[in-house]
Amino acid sequence: MNEQPPTLPQTPNASKIPKVLGIIHIVIAVIGIASGVFPMTQAGYQTSKNRSLHHMVTDQFNFDKNKAEYAATREALDKVTRAHDAQSLMLIVLGLLLLVAGIMLLKKKMLGVKLTNLWAAARIAAAIVIYFLTVGAYADFWPAFEKLVQANTGSSLPVGAISQTSLVLGLIPGMVYPIICLILLKKASAKAELT
Repeated sequence: MNEQPPTLPQTPNASKIPKVLGIIHIVIAVIGIASGVFPMTQAGYQTSKNRSLHHMVTDQFNFDKNKAEYAATREALDKVTRAHDAQSLMLIVLGLLLLVAGIMLLKKKMLGVKLTNLWAAARIAAAIVIYFLTVGAYADFWPAFEKLVQANTGSSLPVGAISQTSLVLGLIPGMVYPIICLILLKKASAKAELT
């Protein structure tokens, strides 16, 4: 007797898009939340402070703190810090939204698609806003820092252009995944099994 083992019922042409995106959402969300929370913790603050622009301005070069250029640089540095704090807050909020969207997609809930669409639109908008905040902050910081170096050492340090290029290149990857999500979750096959 040639009896076949029983097979589990399967939905024909079941899309794996919700499950795959749900898993990717959760991974990206956890990384985003951790990236937002860590700089705000005491350990994260100390780690980033010691390797950051703060360290470079306040300790590394032993600048004359009585010069006007030092005060201007510190003021510009405060703008950079506020821009980074806004970015950390954005990572936390959007990470939480993406985490819930990922869980809903894994549970095959239509709410996962709606939350993903909301997250994608918010992520793209936030990336643009944060980009301009950060560009504005660095546009003030680098010239002030170059003047501070010039006033203290007599030499120049042309690093502003490199920083601006890095910011532009950093904007693009942050928009790719949201756009991919918007495209993939528009497919009827991706929504077919969702309730």
